[in-house]
Order: sequence, then structure tokens, then C-alpha cells
Amino acid sequence: YLRYEAEFPIKLESSGDTKLNTVEIPQDYLRHFKVENIVPEPTQTSISGENVVFAFDTAQNHSAVFYLIAKQRGNIGGDWKVNSTVFPLSHFIYP
Repeated sequence: YLRYEAEFPIKLESSGDTKLNTVEIPQDYLRHFKVENIVPEPTQTSISGENVVFAFDTAQNHSAVFYLIAKQRGNIGGDWKVNSTVFPLSHFIYP
């Protein structure tokens, strides 16, 4: 569970020789959060359909951490895509 207006990290890590190239997050999911920081910083951010796409430098990148702050309470979910692989996320935000 997460707390309303409290920062929390979502850490993404690739395995083996796979590099972290892109992370796609639905705009509908992001409406419920403030993106406080992303480490490392994306090299490019764009919109593709209903998703915000964060692109990373692939030279040495095997992980990324998204620091989010919940702006709403209740059940929130969405499908993140990491290098085109879908990861469903679901949270309950406590007051």
C-alpha cells in the first residue's frame, strides 16, 4: 500500500545483458501521481497514443527508479511497458 501525498519509489531493473531502453506509462495512470524524479534522467520523453514514453541512454543503463507522489486516494492501476513487456501495477492509496 501507499500513502496519499507521500513519495514512493518504483524501481525497474533489467536482467542479464538486457538494457533498459524505454518505459511506457499510461497517461490515465500518471494523472493520479506527481512524478517527483526519475533516476537516471530520461534522454527523451514523448507521447505515443495513450502512453507517456520515457527513453533512456542504453549504453550502461540496466535500471531506473521513478519517484512518485500519490495525488489521489483509493485504488489506482495501470499497465507499464518496459522494453515492450507489459507489467500490470495496482496500488491502494491510503489517506
